[in-house]
Amino acid sequence: MDLMNLGIPYITEGIEGIGGEIKETPEDFVVEEIPVYQPDGEGEHLFVHLTKKGITTRDVQKALAGIYQVSSRDVNFAGIKDKHAVASQYFSVWLKDKEKKDLAYKLEDELPLKINNLTFHRKKIKQGHLLANSFNIKISHLECSTEQAIDQIQPVIDHIHRKGLPNYYGHQRFGIEGDNAQKGYEILIGRRKEKNKWFRRFLLSAYQSHLFNYYMVLRIQQGLYDTMLEGDIAKKHDTGGIFVVEETATEQARLDNKEICYTGPIFGKKMKSAKGRSGKIEEKILKDHHISWEDLLGAKLNGTRRQGIIIPVIYAEKEEDGIRLRFTLPKGAYATVVLREFMKDPL
Repeated sequence: MDLMNLGIPYITEGIEGIGGEIKETPEDFVVEEIPVYQPDGEGEHLFVHLTKKGITTRDVQKALAGIYQVSSRDVNFAGIKDKHAVASQYFSVWLKDKEKKDLAYKLEDELPLKINNLTFHRKKIKQGHLLANSFNIKISHLECSTEQAIDQIQPVIDHIHRKGLPNYYGHQRFGIEGDNAQKGYEILIGRRKEKNKWFRRFLLSAYQSHLFNYYMVLRIQQGLYDTMLEGDIAKKHDTGGIFVVEETATEQARLDNKEICYTGPIFGKKMKSAKGRSGKIEEKILKDHHISWEDLLGAKLNGTRRQGIIIPVIYAEKEEDGIRLRFTLPKGAYATVVLREFMKDPL
């Protein structure tokens, strides 16, 4: 089964794109973490807030471990940030000797980064422990003038503000060759072996991401993108709480008011399955991919629910040689999913 050509639809289909390129320079792609909470100044975990450019998150993790002489396991972060960007993010270092706190500033002489703040906290940062990410992105080398581009993207912005966007996984989730999900599928059905446990989980996770994208494609193809179904597992935007939809008319009004949205499946043993008509869509996904719950449980996949629709507020401004977009996305959402609607670039 070839998973590499899913054919992800645009939610603004029919509105012409402006083309263009991103990441011509790191300053063209600026991202800043918005943490769940600020460190309170107490405890053994040093929170390092820094801004990096041209290096990976793991490069910084290794450098912090080296300068503080601790294991890399004692240096934690909420999420991986793009190497080809200017990215501000938090790291935590388990540091019992508080007198070593300021060693981090030495990294400014060794790596392209700036230390913004050092503060202690009682708990370490955990993977995914993040509220949102704020983006500031320039699109250059447009297929039209900047004046035309500003006019052309306004209907896209208006549509997104009204209807939101499918919370697809971006293309980078599937690797440079786009075949991570395919490899994960082959591991799941026993056609491929992978001895490295971390890489095995990574490829299986890419396959789970593909199945979620497939779910969103099915809803769009069936005209159900902005429709709440009986049996949907819905999520409240303000609190993050989830519940099973029973009264569709009531919950449709809340969907239209952007109070809630449905969630899609990240298949695994901890995932809460949808019921009714919504559950039938999830069953179709497994049937279409010739896999069973036994396959998923045998691979020891945890699973969860993923927000189906994101609702970014987007600001656009003209620059001499391009346009700049500013928006904030919840954790786990991809900026490239927003950009493709403007550029009409395949996902």
